[in-house]
Amino acid sequence: MKMLLGIALTAALAMAPFASGEAPAAEQGKYRNHKLVTVNVASAKQLMALEQVGVALACIPSLGEQRYVVPPEGVQVLRDLGVTFRVDAEDAQAIIDREREVNEAAKAVRGAAFHTSYHTLAEIDQFLTDTVALNPAIASRSVIGNSLEGRPIWAVRIAGPNAANNKSFAIVCNIHAREWISPATGLWTIDKLISEYGTNQQVTDLVNSVNWYIVPTMNPDGYQYTLGPDRLWRKNRRVNAGGSIGVDLNRNFSVGWSAPEGGNSTTASSDTYRGTAAFSEPESQVIRDWFGSLPNKGAFLDIHSYSQLVLAPWGYTIGLPPRMDEFNFITPEVTNAISGTFGTPYVGGPTATTIYVAAGTTSDWAFGTHNCYGMGMELRDTGTFGFQLPPDQIIPTATEVWNGLAVLANYLNVRFKVAVPSPATEVSSSQTTTVAVNAVAFNGSTAAAGGLRLFTRFGSSGPFTQSALTGTLPSLAATLPVTPCGATLEYYMEVEAADGTIVRSPVNAPAAVYSATASNLTVVDSDDFEAANAGWQVNIDNTDTATTGRWARGVPQQTNYQPNGDHTPGAGTQCWITDPAAGTNDGSFDIDGGKTSLYSEVLDLSANPTAIVSYYRWFDKSGGATNTADTLVVSVSNGGAYVTVENVPYAESTGGWFYKEFLVSDFVTPSSTVRVRFVATDSNPGNVVEAAIDDFNVRATAPCPPSGCVGDLNGDNTVNTADLAAFLGAFGTSVTPGTGADLNNDGVVNTADLAAFLGRFGLSCP
Repeated sequence: MKMLLGIALTAALAMAPFASGEAPAAEQGKYRNHKLVTVNVASAKQLMALEQVGVALACIPSLGEQRYVVPPEGVQVLRDLGVTFRVDAEDAQAIIDREREVNEAAKAVRGAAFHTSYHTLAEIDQFLTDTVALNPAIASRSVIGNSLEGRPIWAVRIAGPNAANNKSFAIVCNIHAREWISPATGLWTIDKLISEYGTNQQVTDLVNSVNWYIVPTMNPDGYQYTLGPDRLWRKNRRVNAGGSIGVDLNRNFSVGWSAPEGGNSTTASSDTYRGTAAFSEPESQVIRDWFGSLPNKGAFLDIHSYSQLVLAPWGYTIGLPPRMDEFNFITPEVTNAISGTFGTPYVGGPTATTIYVAAGTTSDWAFGTHNCYGMGMELRDTGTFGFQLPPDQIIPTATEVWNGLAVLANYLNVRFKVAVPSPATEVSSSQTTTVAVNAVAFNGSTAAAGGLRLFTRFGSSGPFTQSALTGTLPSLAATLPVTPCGATLEYYMEVEAADGTIVRSPVNAPAAVYSATASNLTVVDSDDFEAANAGWQVNIDNTDTATTGRWARGVPQQTNYQPNGDHTPGAGTQCWITDPAAGTNDGSFDIDGGKTSLYSEVLDLSANPTAIVSYYRWFDKSGGATNTADTLVVSVSNGGAYVTVENVPYAESTGGWFYKEFLVSDFVTPSSTVRVRFVATDSNPGNVVEAAIDDFNVRATAPCPPSGCVGDLNGDNTVNTADLAAFLGAFGTSVTPGTGADLNNDGVVNTADLAAFLGRFGLSCP
């Protein structure tokens, strides 16, 4: 999908010598003596002129290096245009011929090993007949419609005994004719699901829990044409007004079809021609009606090649879709499952910003019309062979893709995912502690009444105390109780869906829990940036050079490099960020032109020698190849020079909120004039660099009071109401004997301890 052939098509020529004799008459070759060239496109005018010279080897050519197949006389035309180019192969058709020979040799040598070669439509038809017959109890096939030229479009259904209650997962292959690895992968998947049902536990579970529908060849006319006259054909075989041929079926669906951001073409000769209207083509109508008839729609996946990508909505706009929180879980997990199989690097993200704007696609239509998970995949490789992936890569490609399909299929039965990005490992003996909880609903799930719950206990045994998580899905907050100094607090979170499904964090709680130790902690300063704070300032010393993307407090608008919200749990929205706007593309408001600096308010830490500064930061510099000099540097000063605390490491420079804390005295002597500085720098305007800061906190700790100071649970040397709150929070729990609120050393906080506590109430410790 992304590009055609690739520069290493020349490598295919060296795979083996050509067989003797000429190709059949029908395959003499459209591209005989055509040159494969790489052109450095320097202007829009050149780009427009090149459209008339030869075949562009990218779906949407742009400035920079682009590859074309040009006729012999095209080389002189390129010289006349004054463009810089090189010839990568003298005969593009020779590469195509060699591919056919290799494929036919694979068939002859391997015989019945169906998935070691590419196949004709007749061979695919017979394979489907034979494979479905292996297990008709779970598998069937049908003709769901016909192509423009009257060829059947097949669909295979694979479902277990509980089909009536299961979600449907539709997979469509070969919408673009030349992408042969797409139908080959679909056929391998059909084979695996049918032949391994009952013997492979993973396959059996997936068939029993999800109804699979797979269309191996959505564009049979185009596919047939690639088997003969034109291996590089993309579209269907519609004869357009004016005599050009073909409509791009993946630009012919209704959602985004006429989007203002482009992403398809109104020019009939273009490879991305969208047709005269949405669903103008019989092939797209077939998919529309077939998928529309399926019950319990869960997911629709469109398989393409090449570029090694996992693509979420939207394609027609860089704006983000609803349910993005779900895709933020699904996309990386699918991507990682594929990449983790053999180490083949896949990248995931929204279509428009991950590959390019593409309007009128199947995945946007499925998501936008049917509110199911509409996604796309671009399979191997990244340009070495391009669309002409050798047949010996069919099975490895399908195998790694299967692992991604399994992840997506499993998500059709997920109700909630609950995550605690930064569990508290330290809590206060004098005040409550707030922990952020991310609880994302999937597949339209809702939480049961009272289903957002926190469980806490003091010590490592005894019953948990239940309380409510606060906030609005997906951003919740857990309020951890005041805990006796030196004691351990264990806790976990739970979400109950309306159907009774319960999801916890940690996943296997209460067998596994989060644990925190209580300290004599005082919060010196805390700012979640929800309200303006004049003490925080930008560019104090007037040395900033950034022309865009300067620090500003606001609500971040998500791009591929900027978060889709702040970090503050619950109802928080604001943070400091290098311009919160999204713009028309990822680079509209990122940092450009140098550095931008943000300074905290002045902190008086003269009475807090143990002060610890903490914050959450976001830094993403992954949008550029020359990004080693792009930095986020955090430093601290006590009125003099700034001392570097951290230069954010590369491993934490591709997005995501990360927690960081440091002891001020490790860098400067705590004083009344301490300030923290955050400097983000862009070294190249071509790079995309974004940074954000949230939930800034300064705390100080002191040793827990000696055990002889009976009843002083928060260490302020007085037995008062703050200690009473801690005592009541611990009442009825088991603790380490003699710790916290266990005043009589029997290991249980009970009425005997209450009597001792009340006897001390109002007294000061010696």
